[in-house]
Amino acid sequence: MGKQITGFSLSEEEFKDMIRDVIADELCSFFDKIQNVKPQPEKKEKMTRKEVMEEYSIGSTTLYNLKKEKKIVPRKFGEGRRDYYFRDELDRHFK
Repeated sequence: MGKQITGFSLSEEEFKDMIRDVIADELCSFFDKIQNVKPQPEKKEKMTRKEVMEEYSIGSTTLYNLKKEKKIVPRKFGEGRRDYYFRDELDRHFK
């Protein structure tokens, strides 16, 4: 015969079974939640003009005006003429 749990009329085995059931229910609930979470796509630090417009839902005129007013400053890399914008600078401006 097993031990009695103090203050309850459950045997040690009944108490263990009850704990197992609660843990199993919580784990099932947890796994259901994490299966429905979609992974976030990796965010690039350096973005092109087109990527900025898509990511922040702005038009080319808005981006041009922000650049002209020096609210956001694009950078150039290498010998190319393409402007690149940094995500942290854009996040500070748009959020």
